[in-house]
Amino acid sequence: SEEAKKKWWARRRQEANKGERGIPVGSNVLYTAALAEAGFEIFFPPSIDGDDAVASLAVNLDGCVLSRDRDMLRYRQLDRARVFSDFGISDDGRLILLQQRSPLPANVELRDVPPLPADFMSSWAFPVVPTTTLNARRNQSEVTVKVGNPDKHTRALGNLYVDCSPLYAAVYAKHQTRVDTVFKLSYPTFIDGAFEKGCLVIEPDDALASVAADSKLAKQWLIDHASWPGEVKGRDEDR
Repeated sequence: SEEAKKKWWARRRQEANKGERGIPVGSNVLYTAALAEAGFEIFFPPSIDGDDAVASLAVNLDGCVLSRDRDMLRYRQLDRARVFSDFGISDDGRLILLQQRSPLPANVELRDVPPLPADFMSSWAFPVVPTTTLNARRNQSEVTVKVGNPDKHTRALGNLYVDCSPLYAAVYAKHQTRVDTVFKLSYPTFIDGAFEKGCLVIEPDDALASVAADSKLAKQWLIDHASWPGEVKGRDEDR
């Protein structure tokens, strides 16, 4: 949703301005993999707001919501008694849920819970969607991959994801199914000291195919080619 997009960009701007990255890059992938390995059902709704999806699952499957986000109180059909803000594990192994007691923020509008797709078990299933924007949309004429701040140095050195663009190009060259597909990278950056939403068109190129296919080689390539704190040059936003 537009609301979610605005909130996402505002958080990326705050991170870059403060020079902070509170959550390690890729932590969502590691967390998801850990939950999947432990036997949890993981869902990645590809075309619905995340909060809407959570509310729909809770209402339609007679479940509860665990989230510190007070926006979850906005849904008319979601009983407040089903919304929890924190949890703990007792000494004897019992799950303890702390009910959300805070009010809905004044600037958040009420919203109806969207219907749950009949095929959500397959259309939202892991790992069909997380390999995602590329796999789910590579047959389209244009694919835009949105990335955030990979580290705390975006303002000083530029966005590290831009330095990764030759690796992206190798991945796109391998997986593209249409020769006319345009791949774009959307990322936070600073231009002349002002925060901007950067956009980089990436031409598929398999020159680094063997490097992109090996995580250790890809890591070493990035170490060798990106700019880092203490170096004279900044990251090349024009590459």
